[in-house]
Amino acid sequence: SLRRQDVFPLSPLTSARGLLGRSNHFISNASLRSVLEKNIPYERLEEASLPVHIVATDLKSGRAAILASGPAVPALLASCAIPGVFPPVAIGRREFVDGGVANHTPITVAIEMGAEKIYVLPVGYPWLNREPTNALGMALHALARIVEQKLDAEVEANRNVADIQVLPALDLADVSPADFSHTKELIDWGYRSARRQLESSNGRAQSAIPEKAKRPLRLDPSPVRAA
Repeated sequence: SLRRQDVFPLSPLTSARGLLGRSNHFISNASLRSVLEKNIPYERLEEASLPVHIVATDLKSGRAAILASGPAVPALLASCAIPGVFPPVAIGRREFVDGGVANHTPITVAIEMGAEKIYVLPVGYPWLNREPTNALGMALHALARIVEQKLDAEVEANRNVADIQVLPALDLADVSPADFSHTKELIDWGYRSARRQLESSNGRAQSAIPEKAKRPLRLDPSPVRAA
């Protein structure tokens, strides 16, 4: 089972250093590194059974970087390095942070690599059906809308280049982003949802995000069980 402290181990000392300007992050990535080392079955990206391309952001230039070879754990840590939350990850002589900063949904990257049919699974905070009531909720709501608009624009710009299918997002409104007690159930939900969509795909390119993808999709009427 995965716990919140396995990914976001809050430390008063580390947080204080970040608030006082003595550190560029609030949370150490040591615990997340341990999770990756225990669960990734290969040491280098090129050893994966299927080709893996990780998108990260070059901290200095702000440009997206594609990591397709080299040690797997540092590449994955870099792609998870939310600026301000986790520290940047050094790979070679460069430092990297979350790929979403430069390219949240790298459709163009897939096309440049020769993809003719692309399935996009929207990730991030679920679309909100009601107005936010606090500052954090408002920030997440705004971020979700920005991501939605960028994805819509990128799909539209490439609709004549590749067959792009945007899968519906799951309805996770009742699960906090910091709650990891439902990890297994959520993975199963995502798997079943994606499989159904792949099996029912009609093969037509989407010129924009379909309305059903903008609305959350509930897979089961029963509540999620605690892990």
